[in-house]
Amino acid sequence: MSDPDLDEQPAQRAGLASFHLMSTGEKEAWIDLFSEDCLFEDPVGVSPLDPTGKGHRKSDLSKFWDASIGLGKMTVECVKAKPRGNECAFLVDSTNEVEGLPPLEVEAIVVYRVNDEGKVWSVRAYWDYGDAVESTLGS
Repeated sequence: MSDPDLDEQPAQRAGLASFHLMSTGEKEAWIDLFSEDCLFEDPVGVSPLDPTGKGHRKSDLSKFWDASIGLGKMTVECVKAKPRGNECAFLVDSTNEVEGLPPLEVEAIVVYRVNDEGKVWSVRAYWDYGDAVESTLGS
């Protein structure tokens, strides 16, 4: 996906960087993309990854990584991006290959918002945890 105006789209640039770092397993660089006051919701609402449904702050991102992204080999592909101002909505396909389990495949709409410094201030990922696990495990 190439866009000559990508430098003018800070949220699109940050989202694509985030997907790349998740796919290459670069935890600390991924966490560094986020502002100190960020709110990370993946998925939005209550799930086993977020039992309160209130999202994660930067101080929680390392634990989130270890409980989800870092469990296996994560691949995140941007299918489509729609940037506007300091936000970008992405349609993404992701797969997490965890040893001993079938690959977990998720299609999601993910909205990134950055602050004036270009740090990720908000991530809201829309997908259903239960549906993803059920389709993967066939339960």
